[in-house]
Amino acid sequence: QYMKKVYMTLEERKLSASGQLVQRAKTLIDGNLSDKNMSLTTISLELQISYGYLSGVFKREEGQSFSSYLVKRRMEKAAELLSRHDMKLYEVADACGYGNYRYFSDSFRKYWGRIPSEFQGV
Repeated sequence: QYMKKVYMTLEERKLSASGQLVQRAKTLIDGNLSDKNMSLTTISLELQISYGYLSGVFKREEGQSFSSYLVKRRMEKAAELLSRHDMKLYEVADACGYGNYRYFSDSFRKYWGRIPSEFQGV
């Protein structure tokens, strides 16, 4: 009984530590959405942990892959910028970490089911 309690406490600490790690990763992602070079590798280097470990922890804690989360956050930011500001489409793409407007537009349409210009001024 005592060992089971110790084991459960260790598991809870491990989960909270991995949750904190994922939160730090998400903070880095959200603060650097315009960085075209952001990747699982760059975030893992910043956090000083292995690429594979971060990938697994992120998937377990968030229920989605790192790259899916990154795309989601970039698309949310793009929709926000398009609806709130008078920015050119290529400026929005750049602000969301896409150096290639066509790739941004294709990704946007795939994610939202609409083209970026349909979000402008909404």
